[in-house]
Amino acid sequence: MPEIERAIRTMKSDADELVKKEQSSFIDLVAEQAKARERGGPSGPPIRIGPAHKKSRAKIIFTVVTVILLAAGGGSAYFFLSKEEGVEPKPIVRPGPEIPRPTINAQKTSAITIQEDDRTGLLSEMSGGLLRSRNDTNFWYLPVLVTNSGRDTHIATPRELFQTLRISVPSEDFWGGIENTFNLYVYGEDFIFIFPVRQEPKVKGAMLAWERILPQQFATIIRGAGASPRTFEDKIIKNIDVRIAQFSETQGRAVAWAVVSGKFLALATSEAAIRAVIDRLVGE
Repeated sequence: MPEIERAIRTMKSDADELVKKEQSSFIDLVAEQAKARERGGPSGPPIRIGPAHKKSRAKIIFTVVTVILLAAGGGSAYFFLSKEEGVEPKPIVRPGPEIPRPTINAQKTSAITIQEDDRTGLLSEMSGGLLRSRNDTNFWYLPVLVTNSGRDTHIATPRELFQTLRISVPSEDFWGGIENTFNLYVYGEDFIFIFPVRQEPKVKGAMLAWERILPQQFATIIRGAGASPRTFEDKIIKNIDVRIAQFSETQGRAVAWAVVSGKFLALATSEAAIRAVIDRLVGE
């Protein structure tokens, strides 16, 4: 590019000098003719521009046209080279939300993106995770992202999760007792929800109040589970008090919850799943 610009400036300066030179020659010629008229009277000989001056004018015109063409060519070359060098602006790419690290070490991760309040879409994505994890004893981490027709995408909050699943929490103490985040896992054919605990007494009180309708609500997301009322019973697993309500219609299916080490509320859809998550939370 500097070579092209220097060439353009050189040709332009040459043209300017040539024009000045020819203008001065033409002025000198006019002055000479004026003196001749004074010597010979008002009817002095007319000014005549000789062939040399005509050639000089043609040369000026040729030089100016050449400068214009070189300038246009230089601009085109600059645009082409700039494009080749990647100078043109790149499209803006909006980064998506950062996926939170799982609370427990998961062997697999598969993010779920759903529209706002799309219960069918969420259940379909969750069931897809069950199908992928069938007979698999690894934890499959499913971060849930909510989008508003592509204008806004964010990590779902616990309220958004339960609202989308049509699961209602009867006590506001529940929301005051947990952090505004959660983890969703698939373990074999079970779901596991983990909520970081903010205030353990509030969480335990809210969960005990929730037990009255919790089995019926969770039956809607547990494949094959009936909606008939179930009674919660206590079990001790690794010195952790676990509350379990079994579904007799399905083998091994249940609603189980426990506050682990005062730090995490775990909700699972079978006794085997709650045992597995307690092992991981206590061990890690």
